Amino acid sequence: MFASPHAVEKAMKDCALRDGKGTVVRYAQDPGGAGVNEAQATARALDGFNVRFTTATGDKETRAKPVSAQAEAGNVKIVRGAWNDEFIRALENFPVGRHDDEADGLSLAHEELSGVQPGRPACRIERRGTGMDALCGGFRLSDSRRRGRLLI
Repeated sequence: MFASPHAVEKAMKDCALRDGKGTVVRYAQDPGGAGVNEAQATARALDGFNVRFTTATGDKETRAKPVSAQAEAGNVKIVRGAWNDEFIRALENFPVGRHDDEADGLSLAHEELSGVQPGRPACRIERRGTGMDALCGGFRLSDSRRRGRLLI
């Protein structure tokens, strides 16, 4: 989304309200003091939601490789919507296109859902009772959350 900071903040809050308080709102924090201030302002605006910040490390192309591999393998599905054409066009033009926020957001979503971060082990699997849990990036994912495919 290319808009004023106020419009972006409002869109984030509207999206969080639609998704519900049980949904993790993950946000990439820019490094440095300005990024810290922006993250704090976003956290205040989304008070009451499960907001998690990560500081981006490395370049966007490297961060996009895990989700790109999953997309090439047919493991990423997109919910139909009016935004599809613009989103896919931005991904097709990455990294040379004018806009890279879509690819960066997709990479961040993949990290959140899979626990896969470039250069780090993906998950540790634990057997629990009759099922299994995966400990991924500090989150415990049950069998049901890992089953199937990444859905955007």
